[in-house]
Amino acid sequence: KSASGWTVLTLAEIKAVAAAISHYVQACFSREKDLHAIVDGMEDAAAVIALDITKGWPNSVIGGAAA
Repeated sequence: KSASGWTVLTLAEIKAVAAAISHYVQACFSREKDLHAIVDGMEDAAAVIALDITKGWPNSVIGGAAA
């Protein structure tokens, strides 16, 4: 379903959508791993509290890379 109504996707289009979703989810997991490593290396709670965890997340995925 699209803004203009029902649509039929080809197998190639479905695979492209699935790949984009997969890359996006992987980029989110990678960011989570990075944040975990950052927090794990911090020395005190104040540093953890000061960390802005809202930055660095993927907004979209184009060509398999987080944008």
